[in-house]
Amino acid sequence: MMIHFAICLLFVKLLSSRSISSALPSYRPGFHISQSTGWMGDPFPVMNEDLAELYHLFSECSSHISPSTGPTVSSADSGEWCHLISDDLVHWKWPSSQSLPPGSQPGSVLSLSDNVNYTGAAVYHCNGSICLDLTNSSTLEDWTPYNNPIIKPVPQNSQTSILTSPRLFQDSNGTFCILAVSKSLNDSNILLFTSKDMLIWTFSNLFWTSGKLPIRTFDYFPLSNGAIHSLIVSYQTPPESHWYTGTVNRTGQFVVQHGGIVDYGAVYSSGTFEDATGRRILIGSINETRNLSWVQSDGWDGVEGIPRKIVLNSDGSLSFPPIEEIALLQTTVLVNDSIRLQNDTYIIGGMAGEQTRIIMSVDFGQMPDSTSHDYAVGINVRCNPRRTECTKIQIEKSGPVTCNSSDMMTGTDLAGQDYFHFKMSLADPRVCQEACCNDSNCVAWTYANPQPMIDGGGIIVAGDCIAGDICCWLKNKVPQGSPRPNVTSGVVESEFRSCTTLTRLVETTKQ
Repeated sequence: MMIHFAICLLFVKLLSSRSISSALPSYRPGFHISQSTGWMGDPFPVMNEDLAELYHLFSECSSHISPSTGPTVSSADSGEWCHLISDDLVHWKWPSSQSLPPGSQPGSVLSLSDNVNYTGAAVYHCNGSICLDLTNSSTLEDWTPYNNPIIKPVPQNSQTSILTSPRLFQDSNGTFCILAVSKSLNDSNILLFTSKDMLIWTFSNLFWTSGKLPIRTFDYFPLSNGAIHSLIVSYQTPPESHWYTGTVNRTGQFVVQHGGIVDYGAVYSSGTFEDATGRRILIGSINETRNLSWVQSDGWDGVEGIPRKIVLNSDGSLSFPPIEEIALLQTTVLVNDSIRLQNDTYIIGGMAGEQTRIIMSVDFGQMPDSTSHDYAVGINVRCNPRRTECTKIQIEKSGPVTCNSSDMMTGTDLAGQDYFHFKMSLADPRVCQEACCNDSNCVAWTYANPQPMIDGGGIIVAGDCIAGDICCWLKNKVPQGSPRPNVTSGVVESEFRSCTTLTRLVETTKQ
């Protein structure tokens, strides 16, 4: 029983910028983006070939780390903007001046290459509404507020709501569009607003809803020349980003067909843009494992990760490999493709460099499939000489799935704890049950035929699932059941998963 293990180590140069100090504190990445002090949060990148700098990155940030609570802003609507610029997406610098939009929490920035009056527009939430700033600067600085707010909240199901996380873009007809999260007591919905001139806005329709899962940020974009549409949604709980692909129906609502978790949960909030070659580029904040005491002692928090390109796979899923430009940072390559492990440890020698990019592949082909054994291989990185600080990245191989599902609970609704849902064409609860069995995040499911109405009306329940549809809801916790007609539910216990998973940033200690 032997595992064939190949590793490629690419040593890279340490970036020099205002964001990196000369003596790196514990756990500060050397080629990601972070402030020397303070906190960085939600990013939104922009590209414009007509501007003085090709790539611009705007980010939510704060200059304060509280001794008691960690990263802070002075109030919910007084966040700051950070602005960085780059010619190649891997070397970033801060502009000589930081004349940024004076508003609150960042939303998104749109470059206006065809506009004779302005070079850029920025939208953000302000006191529960949406505000607009404009600039005619070639460096996307010197912003001027418009007659704000431009959009006020739209009541949802007779409940008071606020608007957050606006995304500004132009559709194929040149119409300006804003998608914004509308948060009420019970729901998080994404609403669509349209305008011909960016100044007068009209509410169009409900675009998508996560139901009771609170949305932190999101981004929306077309793929495959507009044939496929995608949402990347960052939830407050659980704090991770999910991707969804699908279509937009005739009523302007996003219909989910496929979904998953972005980068194994390592990326939290993110923004995207399309570059001149047609690549869709994502820059996202990284979910770190540093605890509050480390943040307070180091005086900084928040990291924007290496840009990634978004790849639409043949099965409708998305993957997020690093962009090719990171090769600009490489200095030395060390390849070992003949490592064979048999219940032992292999020491990789000859390593030297300030930062390391690791490409690792594992062949479990010689390991017998078994319902009683799991296999794992990994690499310990970021270890200090005494090995009191260490991070393990581990790939696991499990035996076949044995999905032990409870008896179907006809007439029972397990309401809540949904992390994914989809509309079904086949009226069979076993399809929903099988989807839960094949998803490692799923512990319970609910099948509705037809999807129940709310308050006696055909109100949209979640995205593409409206009253009368056949829908399946997957859950990462088991809610309390309640009686409801035309609904079937079940609970799943899967002892082994027939998949390979990546365990990220585990067993990290600091002494």
